[in-house]
Amino acid sequence: MEPIQALETSLSYLTECLVIAYELSSRRGAFTLVVDYPMRSPGSMREFAAFVFDDARVERLHRDGRTSERLHGECRSTWGGAVIQTVRQFTQYGRGRVELWYSLDAGIQVTYGTLRGFTRASTAQQVGGSWVYRDLRSGEEFDFDHPFPSLMEPPRP
Repeated sequence: MEPIQALETSLSYLTECLVIAYELSSRRGAFTLVVDYPMRSPGSMREFAAFVFDDARVERLHRDGRTSERLHGECRSTWGGAVIQTVRQFTQYGRGRVELWYSLDAGIQVTYGTLRGFTRASTAQQVGGSWVYRDLRSGEEFDFDHPFPSLMEPPRP
């Protein structure tokens, strides 16, 4: 796991990225987004990125510009096929704000205090009908749906 250096610039690369998982933790005050990242390390077959929005407020958006609801509590998911279509970034009252649109008329808005980001380079090998992912640097095997176990809770069965 390597830190992302230019975080705000890196958010602009999320257009057309596959969303692998997300987690909203009110307990930690953070929203974590995991994507298939287009900026690959040399030798990486697939690059995973995790963006951790600390002191986060998350709301659903509609294309007409209104927010429909603020998301609360604890929620996590693997989106399985959702692709970020548009990314918009703002600064408002000293806080960052990013809109992530995943369809023509729906998305989420994350307002945050600080942003952290990490990548994980990988190799992959097809074994039978599935793929086995390994960290490019350590060789450690990891789950495609959970490439950052130190940042997120494991997916529920």
